[in-house]
Amino acid sequence: MVIDKGCNSKINIDKVISKMHIVGSVKKNQAEELYDVSLDEFDLLYETKKKHKVLGYRIKKEVFGTEFTLVVRYHSGSYKKR
Repeated sequence: MVIDKGCNSKINIDKVISKMHIVGSVKKNQAEELYDVSLDEFDLLYETKKKHKVLGYRIKKEVFGTEFTLVVRYHSGSYKKR
């Protein structure tokens, strides 16, 4: 099941966690420590056709009483646009 951060709640997670896999996003305040991770700690995931590097950093963290794998992604091309 794919959910966005607007649907995140302990009640919703508890209803589906035993029945299916969940892919979703979390609010910044649910994983603030990911914003402090240096890009040096990210792994190269792939390179785009335009040669932009896409990096990722993964941790296990308990959210809503359940342990999930959280991944933050950094795309150098998107960063340059901002």
